Amino acid sequence: MDAVTPYALQYKIAGMISTVTLMLSTPMWTANGEALSRGDYDWVKKATRKVVWISLLFSASASVGCLLFAKPVLDILSGGAVAVSYGTLLGMCLMQVLLSFTSPFFMVLNGAKIIRFQVVMYLVFAAVSLPLKSFFAEMLGPAAIAWTGAVFYLFFITVPTFLRARKVFL
Repeated sequence: MDAVTPYALQYKIAGMISTVTLMLSTPMWTANGEALSRGDYDWVKKATRKVVWISLLFSASASVGCLLFAKPVLDILSGGAVAVSYGTLLGMCLMQVLLSFTSPFFMVLNGAKIIRFQVVMYLVFAAVSLPLKSFFAEMLGPAAIAWTGAVFYLFFITVPTFLRARKVFL
């Protein structure tokens, strides 16, 4: 129970990163749908590439900032009562970068009305990662939750989403 508060606070701080990049990519859903209906695959490809780079630049920069400033901010807010685990925070920041990279490709799939694929991916991701997060957390501690989530998100969500969205471009 002692690890819950620091984990939750670190998660809230890191989670702001993907919130911002999601705001950047969400308008692309309708724009992609409109462009795809016109057959303008080149526009979708270029726009997606641009949003991916903006999202990656922001999320990587914000992750570095998070790693540098989370401890001083939490020390000020909690009077030093909340310990920061850089191993946990690094795993959380990696997850934010993956979410930020993947989000524009979700908008391509959404615009192309490829929804079932995404639902199945998330169901598989949840079915595999949730029990393993619990298992590894028992063995290795709270940092394992963040790292297990990031690693499985990479393989079960990011890679398949990227590959499926590329098929829309071709």
